[in-house]
Amino acid sequence: MYTATAAILLPTTIIGSLPRPGWYTENLGRRSFREAMVDRSYREQYLDAASVHLRVPR
Repeated sequence: MYTATAAILLPTTIIGSLPRPGWYTENLGRRSFREAMVDRSYREQYLDAASVHLRVPR
């Protein structure tokens, strides 16, 4: 077992896509993720959507 997850009873990861908010209109298209992150509007929407997902109490 990895040291970072030794104290966690059931370590998990996200498989697949997270739900996208309605205002998330940017798409990767044929770009790689690294190429898309150079685009200001893609990067801003991506970071906002990730932040919203991580901060919403479940």
